[in-house]
Amino acid sequence: MKYLSMIRYALLAIGIVLIIVFYAGIASEDTAVNMMLNWAYVLLGAAIAAAVVLPLFNLAKNPTGAMRSLIGLGVVAVVLIISYVMASDTTIVGSDGTVFDDSAVLKFSDTGLFAAYFALAAAIVVIVFGEIRNVLK
Repeated sequence: MKYLSMIRYALLAIGIVLIIVFYAGIASEDTAVNMMLNWAYVLLGAAIAAAVVLPLFNLAKNPTGAMRSLIGLGVVAVVLIISYVMASDTTIVGSDGTVFDDSAVLKFSDTGLFAAYFALAAAIVVIVFGEIRNVLK
């Protein structure tokens, strides 16, 4: 537990240093923003790695309880696949006439939007059915 606290403070210190670099003008604005974005990518990568690796330790310790996690992961994978299939890479024309035609970015952003819509719908369904169940008890 002591190591976790030390890691937390180290990550917090790096974030504070980057904020100071940005607001104090130590680096140019573009450089400071790029440093903060790179730090955000590092944190995102660490979070994704932890989300993938740590459940594997749980699987080794508790195989029966981990099956529910694997089922949940499978449901998320199915939702993402369905979202990807539904996504469009149609070119977007802005109001000023600019054309955005990067199909990979368009497909990825549509996938994220559809996945968010599915998550919102699932949350609403769970809330409604939970309330109905509580009323019937």
